[in-house]
Amino acid sequence: MLRIAPLLCCLLISQAALAQVEPAHEEVELIPAEPAPLGVRSLFVGITSLLGGWKYWHGDRYVLIRTVPADAKVGLYYIRFNFQKRFERARTPVRVRLPTRSNTTGRDVFFVRVVANGFTTEERSYPARKVSGELLIQLAPLPNALVFFGHTYIAGRTTLLLHTSEEPQFRVSQSRASPGFVLALAKTADKLERRPEVSAGQVQGVDVAQLGEDILISIATRDTEVEVRSKQSYNPIREEHILLLDIMSRGARVPAPADVRRALERLAYAPADRCNRSAEAALRDGLDPVAVAKAFRPTGGIADVYRREAMLYLGRLDRGTVHTLVGEDLRTGNPIELQLALQTPVTIEGYLGLLVVFALTQDEPSTVLRSLVAPQMSPEEFRPVVAAAEAAWRACRN
Repeated sequence: MLRIAPLLCCLLISQAALAQVEPAHEEVELIPAEPAPLGVRSLFVGITSLLGGWKYWHGDRYVLIRTVPADAKVGLYYIRFNFQKRFERARTPVRVRLPTRSNTTGRDVFFVRVVANGFTTEERSYPARKVSGELLIQLAPLPNALVFFGHTYIAGRTTLLLHTSEEPQFRVSQSRASPGFVLALAKTADKLERRPEVSAGQVQGVDVAQLGEDILISIATRDTEVEVRSKQSYNPIREEHILLLDIMSRGARVPAPADVRRALERLAYAPADRCNRSAEAALRDGLDPVAVAKAFRPTGGIADVYRREAMLYLGRLDRGTVHTLVGEDLRTGNPIELQLALQTPVTIEGYLGLLVVFALTQDEPSTVLRSLVAPQMSPEEFRPVVAAAEAAWRACRN
């Protein structure tokens, strides 16, 4: 007896712990206000009840509904003769009280609609008289996922960059409540690692919300005189689809390569300047070369034009040649060597310094520079990188 007592105590403690872990069941009643109509069925129920079927026909009935994932939203419907007689909303796990079998007809239906953010909506229909006492409904993941949300800002144009695992089905509509737009991504799960921070140019803020199977992205703008232009591309290396939304003032003109070239030629930039080299070295130390190389893969956005024209301009300053940190020479007039230089921009002498000087001529220098060299970084992550480059430049001048 002395040995059994500790075992019994441990068993009771384990059961108590399991009871605490098990989530509480919400209970709802799904019984129509009107009783089932009388007929031949009622006579059959009475006879079988007297012959030992009383509990079957008149006993209380409950259905416990669990879902994967847990804590899903469910719509519970009781349908009789194709008419909805009762409706309730709940969250799983939920315990549903149904009418007794004697108060049902053979055509009564118990209908369940399950919704969970990031999963496909599931609908199940059960005969009310024969439904099991416990249901487990498993939802399937959505076929598409939003895996990256970034933005760039150059020359008065804010570009939103969205990466999805599959080709997106989207719709852009103008917001009625305030200046801005709403982007809807159908059947797409929100897999973002962090919430986007967007405040540049005409864009005042962005809010991403998962509503069942869809993602709704609210884009707040500073005024109503703006327009949105969309473009899609595909990154075969990362196997991601890219959706670009250019947001600009209504009627704004897209800068042509010749416009970008003239803007770069107006810069007071000297590759051999000691302070420019100091700022470039500090910027290079704060950036991940692999992440920068990924950012320079073409997306079809306006940033691609500025990056390419900046590399060509740097080459024109030294007879069409740029130099790497390890002493290699690449000819910008050769398409293959130009592409190689754009794939390894951190290793090109003077290139990052040129982008810094260009960004300083823009209305939002830090945002423009981040857009050109590291759009995958958040503004908060990029601030210390810019601060270090500016500090190195000021220390050199002083």
